[in-house]
Parts: sequence; C-alpha cells; structure tokens
Amino acid sequence: MTIDNAGNINMSGALSVAGALSAGSFSTGGSGYFAGTVTAGAVTTASMTIGQNIQSSGPYLVLGASGSGVYLRPWGVSEDAGQAYQGTDGYFTSPGIRSTNIQSNGVSLLLGAAGDAVYLRPYGIGNGTNQAYLRTDGYFITPLLSVSGYAGFGSNVDIAGSFSAGGNITAAAGLRSNGGSIYVRGSNSHVWFEDGGGTTRGVVYFEVGSDQLKFQNQSGSGGNSLALAGDGKIYASRGIASRDGYSGGYGSVVYNLRWDSGSWYLKADDLGIGYIAVTSDYRTKKDVVDLQGTWDTVKALRPIKYTQANFGPNPAGDMSRESNPLFVEDDIERWGFIAHELQETMTMSAATAHKDAPNDIQSPNPWTIIAALTKTVQELQARVEALEGK
Repeated sequence: MTIDNAGNINMSGALSVAGALSAGSFSTGGSGYFAGTVTAGAVTTASMTIGQNIQSSGPYLVLGASGSGVYLRPWGVSEDAGQAYQGTDGYFTSPGIRSTNIQSNGVSLLLGAAGDAVYLRPYGIGNGTNQAYLRTDGYFITPLLSVSGYAGFGSNVDIAGSFSAGGNITAAAGLRSNGGSIYVRGSNSHVWFEDGGGTTRGVVYFEVGSDQLKFQNQSGSGGNSLALAGDGKIYASRGIASRDGYSGGYGSVVYNLRWDSGSWYLKADDLGIGYIAVTSDYRTKKDVVDLQGTWDTVKALRPIKYTQANFGPNPAGDMSRESNPLFVEDDIERWGFIAHELQETMTMSAATAHKDAPNDIQSPNPWTIIAALTKTVQELQARVEALEGK
C-alpha cells in the first residue's frame, strides 16, 4: 500500500477499515470493507462493502442490497419513506423523482408537475410545446406518440396531435382524437371491435384489391358486410331492410333490386317477386308490328277472385308455408289472374319466371294483358261499327 503527499491511497490487495477513511482518492485491486464513513475524491475498487454511509457533497447516502436488487436512500430515512430500488429485472422503483432536468443520451429532459398532472418535455422547450402530460384521472396527453410495436391502453387516450404505431393498438376504454385525425396505414389494415369479453364483433378495413372500404359485422353467422367502392357504389352482402315509414319499425325481410335489361327485378330475401316495368320508349323496341287479333286469346283468359294464402320462405330459407311467411293469409277478396295461365294462353312474357320456380314468385306483366284487351276492344268496336252501318 502506498500513500502519497496528496493523501491518495493505492493498494493491490483487500482493505478492511474498522472506522472512518478519508483520502484524496482511494484505489484497491481487491475488495474494501468499511465499518464507518468513507470520504474521498474518487474510489476505485473491485468490490466495496460500507457498513454505514457514503458522504456525497454533504448529504449521507445509504447504498445496500435487498432481495434481487440494490437500493439507495438518504441516511436516517426509513426504507418505506424514501428509498430508490433497482432490481435485476431492469425496473427502477422510486417513491418520487424531482429534477430540474434529466440527461439521457445527450438530451436534457424536464420533469415536473402542473395542476392535476405531471409533465415531461425536452429541456429548453416552452410549456405546452412538445410536452406530455399524465393526469390524475388516468389520461395520458401528448402532441405526438410513436410506437414501433404493440400499444395497449387500459383507459381513454386523448390525442391532440399525431399518433403513430407500427404495430397493433388496443384501447380498452376508448381512443379519441380532439380535432385531429387517426390514420391506419398498410395494405388491408384493419380496425377491430370487441365486446367486453374480448370477442370480436366487427371490423372496418380497406381492401386494396377491390378498392373498397368494408364494414363487416362478425356477430351471429358473421361475414355480413357493407362496402363503399371507390367509384361511389355501395355493396350490401344481404340486402336492404327498410322501415314502415320514418317512425315505423324494421321488418325481418330484406329486399334487393336488380336492373335486368330494361326492368327492375325485385327480390325479397332470396325469393324473386317480379319485374317493375315502367318504360315504353320507342327507342327501346325493335321488330315493331301491329298485334294480330286477340279476340280468341282474351276469350280464353280466366279472370278469378281469391283471398291470399300463407306462402314464401321463412328466414331459414324454406319454401314452405311455415311461420313468418312473406305472403300472409287474409280474407280480403281480390280479382286477378293465375300467372302461369297467362303464359299458357298469351305469351311467356305475360308473367315472370315459370310455374313452381323454386326461388321465384310469378307476377303478371300488366302491359301484355292491357295490349291484348285493347286489341280485343278495337276488334269489338269494328264489329259494332259494321253492324251499325248496315
């Protein structure tokens, strides 16, 4: 061991001191044990055990080991009141941190309190600029948040500026942007919705291949979606359910309309109901000739009266007269025709579909009937006029 005129101590082996040690600097190649106080400008040792405290510019510090970590606290303060603890798991635990600035990799950080929140911002940046707040109500407020992996939030997240995440975002209570925007980037990126039990109930995503923004409900049978295409079209996977007036309720039947070469074809659920034909423009017709006599055709028609019966598929799709049919029986007297009889007597275009079609309800074509009746009336007029001329 050597001691120079400046009070510096150098030794190659271990040192054990029963009392206090004071030196300009202290260096040992082995371990050091001190039962009292160590006062030195610098201490270098392979390991050091201090029974009492370390003096650092006035305050006394207690450094020791506990459990799977080391602790540091002021001398004379109990462990519970003011002890900082560094565990081997990498977590640093302290009852409180207060500092004008914290140096981290060359950047000075300012940590402090304001109102009901604590804040963190780069040192030298004004209050309110690039400042993150953690409020006592659980809200974390920051003008910009970037996450490279998974982000999970157990409470609400208010975003006044930008939020960027390279991975998934889970917000148990809610995700809200006050006056800003929320962007979901990536090919076919999804926004999932779960219930309180964690079961997926729906998803919103943009399908790049079809250029469609899709809203998909995954409850029940799942897979039912509404899509908004880039060309302005709306695609509904099942159909449209309308109300009985704006104050009425929604029925169980959905309907679909399809444009079919000049007419609208109507379907209720999967059952074809018939055509809605409202056009008679000459530009839509070719091979136009006068209709031949329909005297015998009209004479062969069978006008009927009837009441309506239960018929149509139930929600399960059965073409049977079971519960909740599309056509509900009543005792109202109606007049009309049988659709397939019109086809047999006149022409196939006198009605839609064909008799006993599995997925269609036959409907008459009023224009065909009107044309036949008009031609017969004209024939009758000619006969009357011929008789009156005799």
